[in-house]
Amino acid sequence: YDYNSAAADTQTFAPNEEKTLPDVTAKVTDATFTPLMTYITLDLKVNPDSLAAFIAANGEGPKNDDGEVMWPYGGMDVFGAWVESLELVDGKGQQVFPGHYGQNGIGNEWAEFLYPHLDNIPDELFLAPIDNGQADMTQAVRVR
Repeated sequence: YDYNSAAADTQTFAPNEEKTLPDVTAKVTDATFTPLMTYITLDLKVNPDSLAAFIAANGEGPKNDDGEVMWPYGGMDVFGAWVESLELVDGKGQQVFPGHYGQNGIGNEWAEFLYPHLDNIPDELFLAPIDNGQADMTQAVRVR
């Protein structure tokens, strides 16, 4: 295995283009395309009003059998379903890896996506929510 060749074949993009939605502001801070895998890091900031409304409707956080809050609700409780609906798409909204779920981890301020290697990286890439096989490009976050 030629590590020097692999390093030369690695491309990294950091668009940092914010997408502001009602519940969250998201941006890709790192998209690394290696000869083996594609790694994408999404920075997330919950809308404070959305979090406050969620807490008002659901309480401070999940409770144990004694009624004590185990941990406070946070951003992923508000926007988690949206993040889980995101898939890698090209500039026309076509899924790059149909049938491959890439979301690999989520927190209150980040999410990570892993995909296979891309032989030809499209000029435009986004993480977009997919509903019934269709990308909603109005909610897409630029990857490249």
